[in-house]
Amino acid sequence: MGKTMVGGQPMDFVGVAQVEPVEETEENSLRQLDWPGEAHSRICTSKGVSKQTSRSKKRKIMDRTDDMLLGVILGFFSRASASIEKVANGLSYEIHASRRRASLYESIGKLPIRIDMNDRLKVSYFLAMNSKAMDMFFGLPDDAKIRMVQMALDGQLK
Repeated sequence: MGKTMVGGQPMDFVGVAQVEPVEETEENSLRQLDWPGEAHSRICTSKGVSKQTSRSKKRKIMDRTDDMLLGVILGFFSRASASIEKVANGLSYEIHASRRRASLYESIGKLPIRIDMNDRLKVSYFLAMNSKAMDMFFGLPDDAKIRMVQMALDGQLK
């Protein structure tokens, strides 16, 4: 096959069948030419009768294989997405808890209670090491926070 100019650019057409122009008649106007890559392939005869080729069977097998592969890939990505979401949620919780632990000493210092620095550190450490107690502390009103600090210092909280 030779070079053909398409849009001003030389193009090589290799393996393309030679097609002779056909006069447009009612008999051959219904002919169909399917290109490779379409859902099925037909060969048109001079009388307009089409025959299925083995290419359509191969295409169906390839389509099923592609669908199965796509299913496996989608399953993998959905499981990976769920795992990544769990990790992100865990990291988000840890970041939030870290910020709360960092603010414990300051939060205890803002309470209207007279305690020295050592006692503030003891209570801050106790609450930071016990995440449930820390969550409870931050959810309490100020008067209950004061009582919780006193209980922690008296050793009433474990």
